[in-house]
Amino acid sequence: MIQSIIQFITQQATDASIPLIATCENFFEKDKKGWTPEAQAWVQTTHFQGKPRTLCLVPKNGQQLSQVIYGVSTDPFEAFWDAAFLASHLPSHHTYHFESAASQTTIMAWALASYYFHIDKNQPKAIPTLYVKDSINLSAVKATIDAIFLIRTLINRPANLLTPADLASQAQTIAKKNGATFKEIIGDNLLKENYPLIHTVGKAATTPPRFVEITWGDPKHFHLVLVGKGITFDTGGLHIKTGHYMNLMKKDMGGAAHALGLSAWIMDQKLPIHLTLCLPIAENAIAGNAMRPGDIVRSRSGLSVAIEDTDAEGRLILADALTRAAELTPDLIIDFATLTGAARVALGTDLPALFTNREAHQETLMNVVKETLDPLWPLPLWAGYKESLKSPVADLQNISTSPQGGAITAALFLQKFVGTTPWIHMDMMAWNMHNRPGRPVGGDAQAFRTFCSFVENICSR
Repeated sequence: MIQSIIQFITQQATDASIPLIATCENFFEKDKKGWTPEAQAWVQTTHFQGKPRTLCLVPKNGQQLSQVIYGVSTDPFEAFWDAAFLASHLPSHHTYHFESAASQTTIMAWALASYYFHIDKNQPKAIPTLYVKDSINLSAVKATIDAIFLIRTLINRPANLLTPADLASQAQTIAKKNGATFKEIIGDNLLKENYPLIHTVGKAATTPPRFVEITWGDPKHFHLVLVGKGITFDTGGLHIKTGHYMNLMKKDMGGAAHALGLSAWIMDQKLPIHLTLCLPIAENAIAGNAMRPGDIVRSRSGLSVAIEDTDAEGRLILADALTRAAELTPDLIIDFATLTGAARVALGTDLPALFTNREAHQETLMNVVKETLDPLWPLPLWAGYKESLKSPVADLQNISTSPQGGAITAALFLQKFVGTTPWIHMDMMAWNMHNRPGRPVGGDAQAFRTFCSFVENICSR
């Protein structure tokens, strides 16, 4: 597992550190008046105009690099990643510092540019060193970077190297490291312990399904339960996915990766929280004993579920896990899931969908997004769509009778299993489709920094 050691950040001052000077296209002429005569002459020579993510490497005496002027992005959500752009494009053998004081988020973006996944080359890629002042809490930055790298790497691992047993083992390692209590229910024991939907989804796989529960912290503190969808590979079941729709299905445990990463971060920071982590883990495989369209299974909650689509399996395993979470009567449940293609149709791959049964939590999260610049967007739990989940032969069915509003109806299905417990649900892609600064193609921790800040907000109440 790749682990960040912030090896490209230093707090040791050096006279050789090269200043990074920000400008933007709209204020370029004004900014230019404050630069050295050498810099003004060089931008004139190179026709640099301060356009977003462009660089002007200013030499001293026509030779040695003396300063870097760069154009910032005008979109604030992209501007967060400007530091990652610099880390990826500057000559790597120098040490740099920002002329204006660097914030923790700037340092984080710089360090995220070092992420690199290769199954045989398990090291961050080389980026330049950034000097920051002693006032920056590097240990806090490191905890966040480590958690993001953990999430990305878990998602990037192929299904043959991240089976349900492997994912559970990773959770156990993190629990042991932090002195947390770890419990695992495997295979047919899921039936004995009343997790029938998790068992149903994963029973056809070579590696049996399981339910992992981790507990940590003082029971007197705010009780937070994190739940993550842990489908280590999704064939679609007997409603088998076709062609390229199956190609990325190693990422279908992205929700579990997020829940595990956030749990690791909370424990690392030793936040005053009573934490429970619930991970339903399975592979949706095909065999003679696989679940079939039309099967009816009674859930942990007692509600009977008609399986109308075997490719709507994530909500099934989450149903049992959310029921368990609600049984613990927590102050809040947060679940993460790569749940629906409908959410991607509505919001695209970069913008996770947010659902909650508490308006105050939605308001807080959207305010946090403005600070972290780590986006998500709310969708409604529109009660009028509940009718589409009704089944003539069971209490409900696992997919809507209508093809429209699929992300909403999936969230409404999950809501059946949390009751009145305060609850937040995030439906996300967990994958970068294109290479961008700090965000290579592959698994990604979406809205993770937002949820870290949100959890810290909970602690401060």
